Amino acid sequence: MNVSINWLPEGGASNHERVAIMPALSRLAAIGTNTITCRHPTSGKLYQFESSQDGLSEMAGELDVPQVDLPTEGEAHRLVINTRYRDGNNFKTHAEQIFEGKITHESLDTLLTALFQNFDGIIPHQINMEDHQGGNKWKLDYDGPDHPWHEITDIEITQAKGDGKSLSVLLAQAEDIAKEGWDPIAAIIRLKQEAGDEEGDDEFEGW
Repeated sequence: MNVSINWLPEGGASNHERVAIMPALSRLAAIGTNTITCRHPTSGKLYQFESSQDGLSEMAGELDVPQVDLPTEGEAHRLVINTRYRDGNNFKTHAEQIFEGKITHESLDTLLTALFQNFDGIIPHQINMEDHQGGNKWKLDYDGPDHPWHEITDIEITQAKGDGKSLSVLLAQAEDIAKEGWDPIAAIIRLKQEAGDEEGDDEFEGW
């Protein structure tokens, strides 16, 4: 797929880096997502692009996770995604989401695109991860400071240890998220029900 790219004039990808990430950009652009995240296949450095009718535009600034190394493509790996939940009152809780299985450069780029496509973050249960609002000791209030979004604070790929959930399931769901995006309305209804509030399914039409 031929795609028009508006590169940053300064501080963005070098000519060498552009050549290296072009195959990933062409493949990810075909998904149709508004924001693409891909990595340099050698250095692991992450790049982000905004999609529009005019093509892709390289975005300025560094992601919270600027680099993700893939030790050896195709081998069994342990993927650790560190997540943080921060409510509207700035109370925080952290967790590790651990997966094991085989991952390629292509599937990793799709995963990164899913994880970083929304400024608000991710909704863990929609991509085979654990929500961790329930680990808080404060009362959850989804009509107040609580919400479905979690931040990604770090991503690490190492050798498999036999202690993670299925990476293949995560990657399959990442493809769906990259194409369709997150569903915060469905998420907040589910989370309210899990918190014991069975009413109000229609309260979030404008949420």
